[in-house]
Parts: sequence; C-alpha cells; structure tokens
Amino acid sequence: MRRLLLVLSVLVIIAFFLSGCAAGRPKQELPSRPVEISRELADRAWGKINKAQQQESFHLTFTESELTSLLVFTLEERLKEHPLRDPRIWIERNKVIFVATLVNLAPVALNLVVEFQLYVQDGTAKVQFTRALINNRPLPAVTLRTVSRIVSETLAEAKLMVYFEEIRLDPGVITVKGRTTF
Repeated sequence: MRRLLLVLSVLVIIAFFLSGCAAGRPKQELPSRPVEISRELADRAWGKINKAQQQESFHLTFTESELTSLLVFTLEERLKEHPLRDPRIWIERNKVIFVATLVNLAPVALNLVVEFQLYVQDGTAKVQFTRALINNRPLPAVTLRTVSRIVSETLAEAKLMVYFEEIRLDPGVITVKGRTTF
C-alpha cells in the first residue's frame, strides 16, 4: 500500500508540472448519484472480505458506498497523515471513476479525477487507466499506460493468494468472483 501511494504521489507531482503543457481544459461529467460514507458500510465491506478469505471460492458484490467507506476508514486507521480528501468512487458499466482532492503534494490542492477499467487476465486482477485529470487537465496517454502497468504489476506481486475468475462492473456495483489459493 505504501509503495503504491509513493508511486502515485510521485506521478501526481510530475503530472501536475506536465499538466501546464496540456492544451484545453476538459471538464469531467461525474455521476449525480450520492455516495454515502459510514463506518457501518466500511465494516460491511470488511466483513465480506473476511468471509471470502475463509472460503475456497467466493462471489463478492460491493456498492460504491461500501468501497468509498472502506477506502476512507482504512486510510484513516492505517495512515494518520494521507493526501486524499473527500474521495468518492463511482462504478459505471465497465469503468470505475475515482475522485479526490490531493493535499500536501504540491503548493496547491490538486483535484483528481481518474477513470479506469478492472479486468482479469490469467487469474490476476489488472488495471487499465483510461483517463486522469488533475485540476481539469488530462495526463498524457503514455503516463496512463505507465501507471496502468505499474499498478497491475504491483497487484500481481502482492501475493493476494486469490485466483480471480471475473470482475464485473455495473452501474453502482462491482462483482468479483474467484477462489483462494492458500
């Protein structure tokens, strides 16, 4: 987790300086549905994960609110100082939209909007970043490819002891099917 945050932080700083070279200021349309955040939702998500770890195979479903709550409360518990403020996760058909404000990484707060796809390849979860905006300026495609590769490699190296069979993204919900490989 720390390595991923470090890599993300460095990339955000580089992207911030590169974003001044990007033409135009595209706006990102975000879903209008609210994302609720609560300890109860985070605990529910952790309960699902813990139950799945005790089974040979699993079929998990998480809502946007459960995932956002899980992220918020996990960051608060594990990292006393972290750069994310007001994170939100929306799930659309075949993509995830992540929104947050990054603080203490640059002289000004950075508004981040990231779109990515999750998929399974050879039993491993993979990530493909399709769009990232920092203060409404897009990151270059080469940066998205590099970050996609780094995150996917980090997931593969994490030794999650899980063989993923399917990751499905539907509006408001992610479904993950797989089996443990203890």
